[in-house]
Amino acid sequence: MSADPARLAAEPVHDGLEDALRTALRGVPHGDAGPRIAVAFSGGGDSTALLHAACALRAELAVVIYAFHVHHGIASDADAWLIHCREQAEAFGAIFDAEHVAPARLRGSLEANARTLRYAALTALCRRHRCTVLLTAHHEDDQAETVLVNLARGSGIGGLAAAARRRWLDDVLLLRPLIDLPGRRLRDHLAAHGLAHVDDPSNSDRRFTRNAIRHEVMPALRRIAPTIASRLAQTAAHAAAMQGLLDDIGLEDLQRHSERDPERDPGPDASPEALDVDRLASLSNARAANALRVWLARRGF
Repeated sequence: MSADPARLAAEPVHDGLEDALRTALRGVPHGDAGPRIAVAFSGGGDSTALLHAACALRAELAVVIYAFHVHHGIASDADAWLIHCREQAEAFGAIFDAEHVAPARLRGSLEANARTLRYAALTALCRRHRCTVLLTAHHEDDQAETVLVNLARGSGIGGLAAAARRRWLDDVLLLRPLIDLPGRRLRDHLAAHGLAHVDDPSNSDRRFTRNAIRHEVMPALRRIAPTIASRLAQTAAHAAAMQGLLDDIGLEDLQRHSERDPERDPGPDASPEALDVDRLASLSNARAANALRVWLARRGF
């Protein structure tokens, strides 16, 4: 039997989640509506731990906490999960809202489509409620799994960089404040506070690459190297730094070897509107490909 959520919202948090949140939220920008922080809340264990910790700190940080839920309509229990999330978020003291989306098999996997639609819906919810910051509950184990998933797909440096600690979704700042914490810290938080959460059975479906890695590959790797999750997360951090360097080099090459419209693209860090292909071809193949990747990425491809 879970403890009363209303009482739990006032209990102090002592397991590292609050420190991670304080660090992540230090100096974040606030919009004209004031300090409004949104939490992506699926109702699962990780997002429940994050929302609970955020609500416990809202008075100290002088912020308003919003809990945003995306209803995909895929699972038969999706309606029940939405009701659970609404009740739990409101009990914690968060303002709740939800968005319904319907993943379509336009291209790629159902997982990829659902993820794309989920972030679009969360961004829309943030704009609707004038929240400038969105928190997700990704942790160190998730980061390690993402590295292995992307290795299996043959990804380059960008894939090995896995999930960014922070990035912009247009005008919304996405933060992953728990990215350095192992997943067991979140599970300990749930147990210590008796927090109920939903259990999505699809998370055990090993037909999905990530689930197979989580339930089969990672346990085997931990038997060989107990600290493998933190090592893979460290690899992701190194790859992210390398990717940043490649982006800087690519932008420098674009500005040096391409034409830029000073009226439409005046910023010193902006990539050019048009590519001078002949001059770009004077670069090595690898450097030209990197510059082209940067140019395409900055145009949403």
